[in-house]
This record gives sequence, C-alpha cells and structure tokens, in this order.
Amino acid sequence: MNEFSYSDEIEYVRFHSFVSGPDSPTPTLKWDVYGTDLGIPCFSKKEQKLYLFFGDTFSTPLPSDVNWRGTVIGKVKDLDFSKGVNFDSFVSDEKGKAINLIKHHKCKNEEFYEVTKICQGGVEVNGALYAFYESIRSWGKPGYWDVNYSGAIKSLDGGQTWQRVHDLTWVGKIDRYENVIKELVSENTDMKQTDNHIDIFAHHIEAFSQIYPYEHKEYIYIFGRRGGRQYGVSLARVIKENIECFEEYEYWVQNKWIKGYEGIKKLNEHESESYVVSLPVSNITISYNKYLQKYIALYYKPSYGVVIRTAKEIYGPYENEILLIKQDDEHLPMSPYGLYGGFTHELMSKEDGRTIYFIVSQWNKQAYLSELFECRFKENK
Repeated sequence: MNEFSYSDEIEYVRFHSFVSGPDSPTPTLKWDVYGTDLGIPCFSKKEQKLYLFFGDTFSTPLPSDVNWRGTVIGKVKDLDFSKGVNFDSFVSDEKGKAINLIKHHKCKNEEFYEVTKICQGGVEVNGALYAFYESIRSWGKPGYWDVNYSGAIKSLDGGQTWQRVHDLTWVGKIDRYENVIKELVSENTDMKQTDNHIDIFAHHIEAFSQIYPYEHKEYIYIFGRRGGRQYGVSLARVIKENIECFEEYEYWVQNKWIKGYEGIKKLNEHESESYVVSLPVSNITISYNKYLQKYIALYYKPSYGVVIRTAKEIYGPYENEILLIKQDDEHLPMSPYGLYGGFTHELMSKEDGRTIYFIVSQWNKQAYLSELFECRFKENK
C-alpha cells in the first residue's frame, strides 16, 4: 500500500499487513480465528510476551454464530512488528481453538439484559493478569450503547483460567434496570450467582463504563468512557498493590485527585469538566513515546478517523490532535471502509518511538478483520 500523510508532524502512514485471518503473517485459522476486531495490547513481564485482546471473534470472515466468542487472546513473542504480527499461540482449549475469555449471556438486543461482554484492556501486576471488560445491555443507534457495568477478571496462569474480582465494579446507566444490574454484577465467570452483592448505587459512575488500564510508576491508571463512542475520557488511579480494592481508587476531578466514594461523587457532578481527552472518543490506548517525549492517546474519533493526541503528563490534557487515517480513507486495504479502533503499545515501535505500529479494525460486506499500520514521525528539529 502507498504511504500517505495528513499532518506536518507525520512523515508517513501506511498499511502494513493483516493481523487476523488467512492473509496475516501467522495465519490464525489454525486457532479457529478468522474474523476479529480490536487487538488491544498488554505486555506480560511474566511470559515476556505481548498479549493482544481481540473483541468479538468468529471462525468465519464475517460475523456469524459459528463459534462466536466475545474476547480471545493471541500471544506474541517476536516484538519486531516491522515483520507484522507473528503469533506464537492463542489461549486455547484442548483442541487448539482459541477460547472465549469472558462468558456472556448472548441475549437478543431487545431483551435489555446482556448482549455481550467485551474486553477494553488488560494489565499485569505482580504476575497476575487483569482484564477489564464492559457488560453491554443493548446496542443503541450507531455509536451508542448501554453498559450494565464495567468489571475485571483475574488470571494467574496466563489467561487460561479466570476469576471475577467483584469489588472492581463500576456501574453504568441504571434507570429501570436496577434488578438486572444487581443480578449481573454478582455473577462469577461462569455466569452463576454468588454471595458477592455489590451496592450498585455506591459504585455508580457512568464515566467508567469502559476502562483501559495503564501502568505508570507505582500506579495503575484507568482511562474511562461512557458506553459508546461519543464521550470524553475520564481518569482514575490506584497504587499497584491495591488494584483489587475499589475504595482505594482516586479520581481526577477538575485537576486534582479525590479518593474513593467522594471522588466518585465529585466526578459524577463534574464529569465533562474533568475530561483528560475531549469528546468524542472511541476505544483508546495510552503509551509513552520516547521520541516525542510525550504520552500519546491513540483512538478512533467518530466520523473523522484515527487520531493521536499528546500530553506532557499522564493526566493530560491530551491536545495537539494529529490525523493518521481518515474515516473514508482510500488507502485502507478494504472498501467500503467501516473503520474503527486504533491500538498501540510502547513495544510496538522502533527508533525509540519515531516509528510506531498500531492496529485498527474494518468491517464491510467482504470481511471483518484487524489490521496493522505503520506510522513514522518527522525528524525532531
């Protein structure tokens, strides 16, 4: 594919290769993985591998009921992304098929219970892998959906088996669905009821309906969004050792940290004034770029394209919007376009971050796939 650029700060952007399906550098069909979206990276120090969390995953080119899984994990040991994404394994069952990371009820949209669960990011702390996911009640009009809650599951064996961390529950839109949410938040990973009953009103904070975690120094930072792709990004943090304790999280409210339930109360009152990335924001990843000497927020801006914003501090504000790929870009490998996503990691780079690699998704009548792009910044002067 041809190189292109829409910014004075970018030397070029180009399509590199497919990440999933038969045309990827490591064809994924042997793990029963064809159609995927997302591809959110998380590094495992324990295994020295980069995990990629894919969203809804299918055995076919297009979404179908053929082994539909809500989230799967592919593992990458070879971190030279100039050769594309080369998987050495997926978290799989005894037959070698990639397993469903998070069981979900698969209700019809009209039932207003739970359509699916989708992972929004993961982080490893002291050898334990935590995956943060959203429980989607129903899909609304394009770009909007209602989330029951954002939760977390934990694995001690590299993603093979998981358990709920019930205290890590951020409740979304309640309205008349109080009883639905109470049932769902008390379930374990097998969707069975437990004695872990959450005060959903004390945990109610729609700004964290979708969570992307990021490790920085002694903290785990969580970047939150409401359900859908039309809102800004909120921020909270917790000392790594306290990651499983809900009351220990601090929330960034109008340029200061406020801890616990008081922080939730204040952020609920001042959400829009406290955004670290202004709306509208779809799925997002945060990374530190040594070449730019800034943090970068990479995400899909609805009806516009995939963009980068930069900040000198982890808590933003993320500004200086740089367009990487247009919404209806002629340089995309498939047409019509159906573009969304945008995910990267410090390890998905070279030359100290002057060149970065990132993953986007496309969905059209021919295929539903994740794709790798390469971006090179212009020389610092």
